[in-house]
Amino acid sequence: MKRDSKKSNRGYAALALPLLAATMIHAADAPEAIPAVDVLGTKITLYGFAQLDMAYDNNRSGAGNLLPTMTTSTTATYTPKIVTVPGGIPASGYADLAYYAYPQTKIKNDGDWGITANNTRIGFALAGPDGTVYKLTGKIEADFSGGGTSTTASSNETNPVLRLRHAYGNIAFPKFGLSILAGQTWDVIAPLNTPLINSANLWSAGNIGARRPQFRITEEIPVGPAKIIGQGALTRTIGPAGFINEADMGVATDMPSMQGRLAVSCPLWVDKQNFTIGAYGLWGKMEMDIDSVGTTRNLKTWAYGVDVELPIVSMLSIVAEGYAGQNMGAYQGNIGQYFTQVGATIATVTEVQGFGGWAALRFKPISRLTLNVGAGIDSVHTNTAALNTGRVKNESTFVNGFFNITKDIKVGVEYQYLATTYKVPTGVKSLAELKRIQGTFVYGF
Repeated sequence: MKRDSKKSNRGYAALALPLLAATMIHAADAPEAIPAVDVLGTKITLYGFAQLDMAYDNNRSGAGNLLPTMTTSTTATYTPKIVTVPGGIPASGYADLAYYAYPQTKIKNDGDWGITANNTRIGFALAGPDGTVYKLTGKIEADFSGGGTSTTASSNETNPVLRLRHAYGNIAFPKFGLSILAGQTWDVIAPLNTPLINSANLWSAGNIGARRPQFRITEEIPVGPAKIIGQGALTRTIGPAGFINEADMGVATDMPSMQGRLAVSCPLWVDKQNFTIGAYGLWGKMEMDIDSVGTTRNLKTWAYGVDVELPIVSMLSIVAEGYAGQNMGAYQGNIGQYFTQVGATIATVTEVQGFGGWAALRFKPISRLTLNVGAGIDSVHTNTAALNTGRVKNESTFVNGFFNITKDIKVGVEYQYLATTYKVPTGVKSLAELKRIQGTFVYGF
């Protein structure tokens, strides 16, 4: 659907003005680093940043301000391109985040303008006290992207809920290359982060992995200038609500999920930058009640994939990941989908299956400027996707740049394109598109 050009231009102009003003700030001397505080032998260092994000989308996207319940429609008719899609597709989306494009409605000028400070982050880095053969470290970190208690986006925007990102302790035995971590942090699988401003992070568009409670063991074995890294973890199984009694189908299962990764890291021709390649796997299950008398069914979750980080020259590098898996909604895979009911009863539920990946080129021509360009894709097997609402492909491309005005003040601007294909009753795939421009202003400490 064509958009009103004047409204679109006003959106882009409004985003550009504060960025232009920011780049005109005179570079001042950076403040001194915050000193660590020693509490009974543990050194505690405060860190974080205040961040403002501004984004304009020419179409609806999800899930915006992270509403506790997303509004859906059971009667409205949507018209992406030429194909008519019946109701059931979420009718609400906001511009703070963009995972995939919603089918364009019959309403004209269905774009979004978002501005938020919810990505502001604060944390405490912990170190010590150390022993003769071990070293202790830890982290406690939170942001304000936990959504809110209100079902209106405006209330959640100005009264956001604190969200725990990291909370863990780590004991390392350097002599043996061994470390043990307990708490919440990033998954072992898919360890790389996409260089995006959009904090949706190419989730549902090729990138998988999130943060969750876990018990992890890491072993590093030096081999000349290289090292072999092995990791294994038992993690919390997180799932959606079930059809009968389960508030969380992941909690209902009788065992944790398991993750593992084996990687090799070695220097090549670029000084102080290593080439790293890894392979990882995931296995778990969720338990679903299929009737009210206690009959259950296990839905399996699995994935395998690779990650690569390759420096080309000192200012240029490539990062990439790829995976295949099923029931990956809790890991941001399969375009955010878990399972599909393919028949008339709950017993016909089947896991969504698919594959995806992403790659990015990182370029740092000068110390203050970083440029990134990349793309990602998530593809779902059509026979495992739901009619009307099922997303079978989600593609994204992006380009962005970051500039450090001072050591602690950074601005950035990004363009991202999303194309999402839906499964419709006739079997014809319908395409929804989204063009997004986003800016960010960050004051780190």
